[in-house]
Amino acid sequence: MIESLWKSTLADFSNRLRTREPVPAGVSVAAIAAALGLSLLTKVLEIARHRKDFEGDPKRVEDMIALARELSDRLQSIADEDIAAYTEYMAARACGWLRARALRSGRALHAACHRAGSRHRAKPLNRRAAIDSA
Repeated sequence: MIESLWKSTLADFSNRLRTREPVPAGVSVAAIAAALGLSLLTKVLEIARHRKDFEGDPKRVEDMIALARELSDRLQSIADEDIAAYTEYMAARACGWLRARALRSGRALHAACHRAGSRHRAKPLNRRAAIDSA
């Protein structure tokens, strides 16, 4: 799993979205689209305020540019936070799968998690209680 969408290409991200591979998608795509839209808005505002025939309020335009940059940066962070949250979710889901597999096969949970390299340590669960809650 990549750590930052901003360190990969849009083509790579787009290609991964097209596959059946589990990847963060909805929040990341929305945040990227919004961040890029705000970058475009910043560009338009920068061009407009430097035109010879500009008649607007320069201070107001500078404030809008600063806000657009701030929001774009925040959205970029949100896209990366979505990746981190998704990675944690998938790890938790994998540990749950290991728990179920360990319970079905009669092995202790901590042994299955240890073999998988999980950092999570848990006590062996009551087999019936785990099956009932699944």
